[in-house]
Amino acid sequence: TKTVRFRLLAIGADVRGAIYAAFSFSEHILGVDPMYRFTDIQPEYQQTITMNVSDISAMTFASPQFEYRVIFANDEDLLGGFTPDPLGESVFSLTTFNWLYETTLRLKANAFLVGTVPYPDEKSLTLASRRGLVVTNHHFNLLGINTFRWPAAINDEWSW
Repeated sequence: TKTVRFRLLAIGADVRGAIYAAFSFSEHILGVDPMYRFTDIQPEYQQTITMNVSDISAMTFASPQFEYRVIFANDEDLLGGFTPDPLGESVFSLTTFNWLYETTLRLKANAFLVGTVPYPDEKSLTLASRRGLVVTNHHFNLLGINTFRWPAAINDEWSW
């Protein structure tokens, strides 16, 4: 057996496609579970990687059948104790949002529905954008209105 060193290119049609290519490589070649952040099965460090060219030469993935594939973190307020935001600006810490966004991309989704508590200027939304995700809302948060964290000054003037 002859050892050959080569470069491997993981490419996509655009930035998000390149992200998918990198995460597909980590899943199919390195054996990283897309849900590893939440399964307690941490990836093992591999000093070297051995593979046959045939293992990767045919590794192509079809384009998605749906334009938007959304992960909805429903009832995230119930999970807030998992890693609360130390600054109190959001339900989760930015680290948890980062894990959720990474997992979203590893599962080949391209959008994240943040749930029922974000304000339009929250750092978690900026992070989602930096990760290449589309951010969306649902019927409860029309136009970025946040009914769970209504400003205290307005509560004095408004009664539900």
